[in-house]
Amino acid sequence: MNTRIKYGAPNWALGLLGALILFSFSGNAQVVDSSNTQSAGSDFAMETFVAKKKKKDKKFIHSHGGFGATTVNFALLNGQPALFAGARGGWLINHNFSIGMGGYALANRVDFAGVREDEAVSLKMGYGGLVFERILFPESKVHLSFPLLIGGGWAGYVPEDEFAFWKDNDVEDWDEFEEDYLYSSSGFLIIEPGVEVEFNVFKACRLALNAKYSILGGLELENTASHTLDGLQGGMTLKFGSF
Repeated sequence: MNTRIKYGAPNWALGLLGALILFSFSGNAQVVDSSNTQSAGSDFAMETFVAKKKKKDKKFIHSHGGFGATTVNFALLNGQPALFAGARGGWLINHNFSIGMGGYALANRVDFAGVREDEAVSLKMGYGGLVFERILFPESKVHLSFPLLIGGGWAGYVPEDEFAFWKDNDVEDWDEFEEDYLYSSSGFLIIEPGVEVEFNVFKACRLALNAKYSILGGLELENTASHTLDGLQGGMTLKFGSF
């Protein structure tokens, strides 16, 4: 009896092998297509255990501008109304922070009795310095800002009736001025924090209602307490510039 050994594979095995080959080619085609799509800028993003960190934008200043402003403030000094007029300007960074300078002067007459025994005197005063300002929500029509002035100033006492003094006296040099006209004077340091409610009137103009508190240090005026000129001020600021 002849026994024939069959070496051929059964039909089902050949069919399975063919299916695997077709699936392999199909998978390779998909990989190539996806890589081409990725290089073209698709949203495909592969998650890996070791990832390359994206570089952060280290740019600190994204925008800048500038402004100038005039200010009128009211206060009470020695129980009398005092008017301070001044101006300031600043460099605006990223729409929400500014660095600049400002200066203010007492614009009306404020009398002090008891400084000199024989007569009343009037106060002269001015100050200025660096101004830092933080602005919240500058894009809103109404928003808040917080200015801070750090600087120094000068204050002095002069005759109560200045016009009569200049009419009756011929002052020729500074020594005579100090002796006859300027009774007492002193420099001082000042810190002045404040808050402003700002209104965007139009693109290049802002109107602000402000309140601030003046804190003086090192004031040494004749017969005057060192914190006599400290106090609250309130007023209005008008700004023009590129915000």
